Amino acid sequence: MQMSRIMLAASAILAGASIAAAATIDLPARKAGQWEMKMTPKTKRAAPQMTTQLCLDAASDKALMAQGLAMSTGCTSQQSRDGSGNLVIDATCDIGGRKNKSHSVVSGDFQSHYTIDIVSDSEGGNPALPKHSEMTQEAKWLGACQQGMKPGDMMLPGGRIMNLLGMMKPQG
Repeated sequence: MQMSRIMLAASAILAGASIAAAATIDLPARKAGQWEMKMTPKTKRAAPQMTTQLCLDAASDKALMAQGLAMSTGCTSQQSRDGSGNLVIDATCDIGGRKNKSHSVVSGDFQSHYTIDIVSDSEGGNPALPKHSEMTQEAKWLGACQQGMKPGDMMLPGGRIMNLLGMMKPQG
């Protein structure tokens, strides 16, 4: 599997945290167990739809959220609740010469399911990437982690398993 596809999958898992930008966002902890994560891009030239599975416990969920927040330095954000009680996050990031503005709506209970709808517009950076992007991440709890998976493990399309916590450790 290509490294870019692996990183896209890892990004899918961290999307819930990385939309939060640098500010502290109080997303609920996800229920321990196996989660199915479906990323659906709605923008042409975007990555294909991808479904992964993630095994979580309280410690791995907290570590992945913390990593997502750490990746989003250089951002400012505002959060509010809409009339339905959904969390709405508007963020502006300037990372590596690419300015990005995003609007995200987070709904669900984080115990059985949640959805994150993200709309973003960017300036600068790689001209091959779309300047406007829309994506939905849908997650649903499947039950206990399947045999052979430990907290922090993500199963990619095709069945390959990688540990996201191990990817986060500094090399060297």
